[in-house]
Amino acid sequence: MNGRDLLGLGTAACVACCAPLLLPAVGGIAVFGVAGTLVFSVISLVAAGVSIAALIGLRRRAQTRKQAQAQPVHLGPSRTLDGT
Repeated sequence: MNGRDLLGLGTAACVACCAPLLLPAVGGIAVFGVAGTLVFSVISLVAAGVSIAALIGLRRRAQTRKQAQAQPVHLGPSRTLDGT
């Protein structure tokens, strides 16, 4: 056997021994990555919805305050330039 044959045999032995242990770990990382992405996306959408609702509520409240503070202005009789 030469060096390449030994390297190939060692590689095959390593894959046969370690692959069953590493593949579930890699798969678990992928599953948790997908789950984390989905959870983060849902939380982000909820936060965006709450922010938009708060913004709409504040704008409506500001409009009602402006309407409530508006009062008619009563003007007295008009005067002419000569004071009469």
